[in-house]
Amino acid sequence: MDNISKAPRATWRHPVWSTAQKSCVGTALGNGKLWFTTGKGIVTEVFYPRIDIPQIRDIGFIIADGQGFWQELKTLPESQLELEDPRIPLPIIRHHHERFDFTLKICADPERDVLLLDFLLEGDAALRPYLLCAARLGEDAENNRAWVGDWEGRPVLWAEQGPFGLALACRNADGYPALEHCSVGEVGNSDLWQDFHQNGRMRWDYQEAGPGEVALASRLPRQGTLALGLGTSKEAAATNAWSSLAEGFQSCAAGYGTGWNAW
Repeated sequence: MDNISKAPRATWRHPVWSTAQKSCVGTALGNGKLWFTTGKGIVTEVFYPRIDIPQIRDIGFIIADGQGFWQELKTLPESQLELEDPRIPLPIIRHHHERFDFTLKICADPERDVLLLDFLLEGDAALRPYLLCAARLGEDAENNRAWVGDWEGRPVLWAEQGPFGLALACRNADGYPALEHCSVGEVGNSDLWQDFHQNGRMRWDYQEAGPGEVALASRLPRQGTLALGLGTSKEAAATNAWSSLAEGFQSCAAGYGTGWNAW
């Protein structure tokens, strides 16, 4: 594992957005000012505080065994998207591979500017999920900064640009903080995809990246809940994220459904 604080800069930049082929669009009918889309079996853009201001390109996952096998979820064919109630945009995405099944449930918190992702990896016990999030705060791919840090003693991934802050946090199935091995980098040179492409496993643990087109990454437990918090600073975003995790995915999803049913 290479331990260098600052991620190497990308020498060539050509930022692109995620797929325009969307499978779902969602938002909570409450106090939250967040919208999300899905495509190719993952979360694509997240918008805040207006529907015309994207803050990330996508939140994807890599499934790997640490021994050379790795599979990026968005490249798997034929992911399945389900809605338990066709009137409520509360998607469940299922991925199948001969070595694993991965289930992702997505919900916007009705009361906070947070997107919750409940995930479960089943199958080969050697495998673990890895988070890969491409930040585009303020629709900007040139001036984002990212850090590995902690918030009130709990690990968090942070990004900031201009008036916007982002925080990623995770709890495992037992409720404990669960970002286990974190790194940030610049897309195309020092991000997690490049790490796997070059090394076949996660070796890098850069603590700071940018300004530029940054990506945030972490190894995750096989089951847990991720929170993507947004706010006017990275600290405000972290407060939002941990507040949603404390409430829990099921409670937020119930409130989400109640709002849509009332509408």
